[in-house]
Amino acid sequence: MDGKKTVLVVSANLRKAYPVIESVSKMGLAVIAAFYVWRSSVFSKHIHRRYLISDPYTDEHGYVSHIRSITHQHRVAMIIPVGFIDSVLLAKHRKLLPRNIVVPIPSYEAIMMASDKVELVRLCKEIGVKYPRTLSLTKGSLSDALRSLGLPLVVKGGSDASTPQYAFTTEQLKEMTENGKGGKILQEFISGGGAGYFALVKNGEIIAEYAHNRIIEEKPSGGPSLVACISKDPEIFRLGRKIIKQLSWTGALMVEFKRDYETGEYYILEINPKLWGSLDLAVCKRIDFPRYIVETFLYDKKPDFSREAKYFLGGCFAWILSGMNYLKENPMVWFRILKHYFRNGAFSSDMHLGDPTELAYSFFTRIFNSMFRGYGSEHLKENWLKNLKKIANSIKSQGIGAIVFDFDGTIVNLKVDWNKVRKELVKRKLIRSWESIMVSLYQARQSDSRRYKTISSLAEKYENEALEKIEAKSSLKELFSRLLKLGVKMAVVSKQTSQTVVSALKKLGIHENFGTVVGREYSMSRKEQLARTLEDMKVSPGLALMVEDTVTDATSAARLHMTPVGITRNPYRFQQFVELGVPTFSSIDDCIKSILVTKERCQKNEDSSNA
Repeated sequence: MDGKKTVLVVSANLRKAYPVIESVSKMGLAVIAAFYVWRSSVFSKHIHRRYLISDPYTDEHGYVSHIRSITHQHRVAMIIPVGFIDSVLLAKHRKLLPRNIVVPIPSYEAIMMASDKVELVRLCKEIGVKYPRTLSLTKGSLSDALRSLGLPLVVKGGSDASTPQYAFTTEQLKEMTENGKGGKILQEFISGGGAGYFALVKNGEIIAEYAHNRIIEEKPSGGPSLVACISKDPEIFRLGRKIIKQLSWTGALMVEFKRDYETGEYYILEINPKLWGSLDLAVCKRIDFPRYIVETFLYDKKPDFSREAKYFLGGCFAWILSGMNYLKENPMVWFRILKHYFRNGAFSSDMHLGDPTELAYSFFTRIFNSMFRGYGSEHLKENWLKNLKKIANSIKSQGIGAIVFDFDGTIVNLKVDWNKVRKELVKRKLIRSWESIMVSLYQARQSDSRRYKTISSLAEKYENEALEKIEAKSSLKELFSRLLKLGVKMAVVSKQTSQTVVSALKKLGIHENFGTVVGREYSMSRKEQLARTLEDMKVSPGLALMVEDTVTDATSAARLHMTPVGITRNPYRFQQFVELGVPTFSSIDDCIKSILVTKERCQKNEDSSNA
């Protein structure tokens, strides 16, 4: 091909193949792209030759035969495998390929060991990395599973292709396991944000690395990134490097984590010995992994990073076209994806403006699929109503007698200028720029009481300033009074101080409705706050609701066997609650009204029975 070295990219139909194709082409190499399904990148101007090959998942022999044929026909110098299946099959059948072809992957045995879940658990124990507790459910062992793992749980089938379900109550867990839909694997649910560590390695030496945080995913309960941002947290790099050192790796590697929203601890979910779905983010920010792969393995030289140093500061990438599934089900989320795109510049999305033919095909096929092929789900409202029925049934059957409310974001939106708080904390070197204020408070409370008190006092100053903006609502006061008359005990837990909360409740005119208020001076652990509250109220967890605005709160409630109820106007979190099976309302007023209707009906029925 005009004297150029030729690189084969396979499987080119995957989303993450496009940045590989573009980057390698810009190096002056001829790109051959092999697809097992035609996708929009087939029209890219960066491709010299296109081939349709056998599906590696259904025809291993045909797939390898096609790859061999292409390498012989075009004297391919290098093969860059994009998907996991590509790495597996190319490693497995490496001897069938010409000896002089460079394939930047380790041995077949190394790939299989890195992707083995049992081996992963052993590796985590060996190097001291947290892993969600997991067990196989056998007949009659549900009670043992609850004792061992507790709630909430992720319920999976026996294969990786199975769709996970989420159990936040014992009733949900029984339904999922008894009807056979939930599968036989139970895993501890980690309330956290997705994060990834990515590295290119040669003979155990890290050539390049970066990390990201997932901001919006294909589904709020989990999936590929639709918005991801560069992470600067040194902890994720420390953990990733430990894993690579242990594996003595060669090639590309991705380690997937969840970072606990409350504690800030990282839990490893899996190791992926392949290129990663968020490769666009790295290449967009000039962390050009495809170029590094070619320079390291084909040209056998260390990449020059000097021209890219200024880009390592951070930034985000938005998959606008990949996120179009939200347009049908939850359009406000798609507009949030679009907002991230505008913040980060014209080339920080999967709209490849410099490749018009590919862009046109990608855009119009997604519009067509969305309109005529059921691309995206329409079950959000249906599942939301189903969850509301569950909470009504719980109130009827269990005779709920107590409600514990979160404060900020639930009873009231305390309009604290957290950006201003963060800037001051960073300036005073009390937290680092990438750290969450609440996670910093939690960690400082555990290990550095002086630092905790300093951060807490500074935050409290801004929280108390926000109290000036609170106004009493007569409707809210009436709703809480009706709950109290029905004999419902009420309490408040908060990551604010109890003094701030009490002052706010007095301004709202509802302080007398709450027998207990527990703030952060007692604990930064929501579970510990709830346990203390239930003890003070002398109420069994099974007879109490937890009304909150975050998945962390719902998780803490479920761990104590309380019934969680969500309050949020955030469209992404609303869908997340729905997918997790948590009954959800858009306001505290709507939530209380719904509880009141159910409680009042129960009382009328009870009075009728007594009569």
